[in-house]
Amino acid sequence: MNLIRQAFAYQMEFARYRPKTTPRVKSVLQDFTCTVIPNKVLKTFSGHSGNVKCVEFVGERGEKIFSGSRYLDSHMLINSDNTCRLWNVNTAECLGVMKGHTGRIWDVSSEKNGCFSASASGDSTVKV
Repeated sequence: MNLIRQAFAYQMEFARYRPKTTPRVKSVLQDFTCTVIPNKVLKTFSGHSGNVKCVEFVGERGEKIFSGSRYLDSHMLINSDNTCRLWNVNTAECLGVMKGHTGRIWDVSSEKNGCFSASASGDSTVKV
């Protein structure tokens, strides 16, 4: 029974076209509702020199995004631009750049009220 439930949930979650509203499906086993994922790009945030490794919404209302970056160099080695950026969600404008790490940034986090954000780096430091 558990495998049947998992198979049904998988089919609902990974359907090619998702409706804009959450469907409610009655099955033999149970009622099932899937998560509706937006299927269009709202904003594109550009400014890091390579791949973004980590992202987090900042503050209770999520009006800003804090991101940390890494990229592949010409020798196909993963390097980091060693920066974090703070973005305005509504305008996609970069509000600030945090520099100072000497290793790639692995993770970012922020305080619930958005007053402080922190980054963790491969250089064994955390910057706030």
